[in-house]
Amino acid sequence: MQTKQIDSIDVLKILAALAVVSIHTGFVDVLNHVTHTVIPSMFVRLAVPIFFIIASYFLARHIQRHHDRLSALKSYTWRIGKLYLFWIILYGYYIVRDAWPGFQQNGATVKWWGLAILHFVLIGPPTMLVGWYLNALLFGIWFVYWWFQKKQRLGFVLALLIFGGIVIFSGYFPVKLSFLIACTLFVGPSYIYLGQWLANLKQLPSWHKLILSTSFVLLLTYVEIAYVTAHNGHTDQLFMYLFLAPLIVMIFFKVPLKLPHARWWRNFSTFMYLSHYLLMKIIYNFLYYQVHSSILRFVIVVGLSFLAYVVVCLLQKTKLAAIFKWAY
Repeated sequence: MQTKQIDSIDVLKILAALAVVSIHTGFVDVLNHVTHTVIPSMFVRLAVPIFFIIASYFLARHIQRHHDRLSALKSYTWRIGKLYLFWIILYGYYIVRDAWPGFQQNGATVKWWGLAILHFVLIGPPTMLVGWYLNALLFGIWFVYWWFQKKQRLGFVLALLIFGGIVIFSGYFPVKLSFLIACTLFVGPSYIYLGQWLANLKQLPSWHKLILSTSFVLLLTYVEIAYVTAHNGHTDQLFMYLFLAPLIVMIFFKVPLKLPHARWWRNFSTFMYLSHYLLMKIIYNFLYYQVHSSILRFVIVVGLSFLAYVVVCLLQKTKLAAIFKWAY
């Protein structure tokens, strides 16, 4: 599916980034309470799957146009690597503070370093909450577009089996949360396959089919998330997200939106997603616990993300321009 309509996808990315902030600030819990439903949770939990699908879609489209699979994968990996390096430096104080007690207790033993490396690969650096997403994105991209590129059916089945196991043992028969967090690296391939599938579509479904399909899937998703919540399961990963997330992306592809300064807002959505948790950690030390309203916390974090992004954009006009482009 080739389309020049990407402004609407930029809007979707901004909404997805705001959804992630609403989870971490507790704003979504307020929305659940006000509506007396789990509908707000249902939509905000789609944020990360949507990011996966969009990233995969544009990578697949690039490969289709330029036929440079390995070069594209290396460039994408380098881009993620620069993001990682930039944000590890900024998160550095909190990463060291969180890891230091374990280092003091165990010393620089082989076991400690082994566990630290395993933690970094599976979850990301300590307290850098977005690290797992970058890891899962890279794992999913190489899984789909290289390791199983010649055996796509096998790769797809394997990805679904892994995803299904994570959903079962997180939502339906929940095990320890720490184990589930360590498994989130492996959710990427399923959504990456969906992005590739979208790129391979010859054309989007009609509005009639999209509305009917989305309505039906929304109902099933509501039932699943309500069931899992009622049984004290985790709703981070559910089966119906695999159906609802691509439908949402397709709907936005069909909406003829025009976003002024689209590139600026596109970069801001990525910046907000990567920076918001660091800003939360910083204001913990000042006024976070003095602000008891989750709504106000949400507004403060989003506002600080916006201001920080403006500062980064201004710094790009200096000699440090190349470094600050790594921020998103």
